[in-house]
Amino acid sequence: MILQFNKKQLIIIQVIFWLVVGMISFFPIEFHGPNFHPPVDGGHFHPHRGGPHVHQLGDELLFVVQNLSIVTIFYLNYFKLIPRFYVQGKIKKYFFIALILILIVAGMPLFFEFLGHRFHFHLNPRNFHQAVISLLAVCLAILVPLAFRISKDHADSDREKTKAELSFLRSQINHHFLFNSLNNIYALSLQGNQKTSQAIYSLSSMMRHMATTSASSKIPLQQEIDFIHHYIEIQKLRLSSNTVLNYIIDGATEGKQIGPMLLIPFVENCFKHGVSTSQPSNIDIQIHVFDNYLELQTKNNIIQHINNTDIQSGVGLNNVKRRLNYEYYGHYIMTQETKDNYYTSYLKIDLI
Repeated sequence: MILQFNKKQLIIIQVIFWLVVGMISFFPIEFHGPNFHPPVDGGHFHPHRGGPHVHQLGDELLFVVQNLSIVTIFYLNYFKLIPRFYVQGKIKKYFFIALILILIVAGMPLFFEFLGHRFHFHLNPRNFHQAVISLLAVCLAILVPLAFRISKDHADSDREKTKAELSFLRSQINHHFLFNSLNNIYALSLQGNQKTSQAIYSLSSMMRHMATTSASSKIPLQQEIDFIHHYIEIQKLRLSSNTVLNYIIDGATEGKQIGPMLLIPFVENCFKHGVSTSQPSNIDIQIHVFDNYLELQTKNNIIQHINNTDIQSGVGLNNVKRRLNYEYYGHYIMTQETKDNYYTSYLKIDLI
């Protein structure tokens, strides 16, 4: 699993990285090799050995050059090399350039030692150990930005996949809902129901709502409530005297938002599986809106229907649960229960 970082975490990681690099650079390693010549005559300068001030000057110069190089490589790697080579699949070229940069920086202590012999000044005799430390620091400067970029690309890819799947789930719900609504209106027309035209008008309003909100991640809660109200009005036209409907909505909806088409599958499920023309049935739908959350509870008799495609295909509440996991993960509670020939569903969702 590839870790994913937000902007705040990336800043913290960068700060930690530079602290580590700084600590590595200041790490004291004392090594008296065979070419070491301690200062003599009270620390005065000897042209072939170097006095203490020349030692300090050489060390400071090496420290500045190395750290500036590491900083440059870090951001050059992140903003130029990775996008131009690694992201575009030129992996061999990327690692070849990275290897060259690593060798350059790691070899700086040895190069400065060479210059010291050439121009008669000496660093503290720790060139090999300093080269190892530089190697570690520059490797971090290469690998940390690469890890950042891989993490970012992975997160972007996950977001695109999530967005695509959400669009697919919403389209399934929309098509499924539209198919059932048209079937109901068709049944009304066959019965010669005078309110068929009213049902068609309500359906057109609902279709307009679906078309204008399909691409939105959140819509005003009142729009979702209105959508449910239109749907119930259509369904009431086909209910017989055998079905008792209890529909309650309370609470203030102003200023609150919710994901589009999240609640309607619960309501639709009641009419899909809880309506009968030949036996008594009850449907109870309650929506309670609070300051920061919403509760929806539905209860209906379980009426067995032949060729129930909703059960066979799993379209409906299963898709809603998948959507909730994407859009409201950790901010919802959903339960379903079948008991005494009644089906009960409950949803509590934070209005975030």
